[in-house]
Amino acid sequence: MSFIYSSIKRVCKLPILPQVLKNGKNLEAGNSIFAAQRKYLSPFEESLAAAQVYKENKLLVSCLQPSSIIMPTIERNKGIEITVPFKKPLIEEPFLEILEKFDPVTPIIIEEPPSMVIKKEAARLITIRRIKMNKHKLRKLRKRMRFVYRKRNQKREYQKEKLFQASQMDKIREAHAFNAVAYVDDILKRAKEKPFPRTYKGKRLPKEVIRILIENDGKYIPPKPSS
Repeated sequence: MSFIYSSIKRVCKLPILPQVLKNGKNLEAGNSIFAAQRKYLSPFEESLAAAQVYKENKLLVSCLQPSSIIMPTIERNKGIEITVPFKKPLIEEPFLEILEKFDPVTPIIIEEPPSMVIKKEAARLITIRRIKMNKHKLRKLRKRMRFVYRKRNQKREYQKEKLFQASQMDKIREAHAFNAVAYVDDILKRAKEKPFPRTYKGKRLPKEVIRILIENDGKYIPPKPSS
C-alpha cells in the first residue's frame, strides 16, 4: 500500500505536461516531454500517468483514472497496453456552464379544477372490509392482552369470594347468638297480644281518641277548651 501511495505521489509531482497555451498549440511539446520521462518510470507509475484528457483548451490530467493501463510482463520496462474507456465525471466544472439570464416572468394564477363528486364504488365491499378489520384488531387485542384480562378477572373473582366469605361469617355469628327459648317466648307473647284497633265503627281516628271511646263504651266527651 505504501508503494502505491509513493508511486502516485511521485507521478503527480512530475511536470509531465507543460501549461497549455491558447488553442492547444503546446500539446505536441507536452507529449514529447512525457515520452522522455517514460524511461524513468516503472510500468505501474507509467500506467498511472497515462491519463491525458483535453477539454475546451484546458488540460485535465488524472492520476487515479488513466485512459490506458500498461500491464506488467516478464521483461523489464515492457508491457501490454490496454485502453480504458473514459468516464464522464459526475461533477462538471462550474465555469464551463454559463447560465443565461432571462427576464422575470409574470406570475400566472392557475385556477382550481371544478369540484367533482367522486362516486364511491363497491361501498358494500368497504363495509365488509371494515367489519373484518375490526374482528382482526379485536383478535389481536385479545391475544396481546390475554394475561392482563386474566389478571383482572382473577382479581374480580377474589373480591367476590371475600364478600361471600364475609356474609357467611355474619350468618355464623348470628346463628351462634340465637336463643331458642327467647324466640319461643316472643312468638307466644305476640300471639296472645290483642292488637289495638286503628278505626272505630269504620272511622279512622287518632289512637288516643279510639282509646277514650273504648274506655267510655262509645260515649266520647270532648275536652273543654281552656278559657
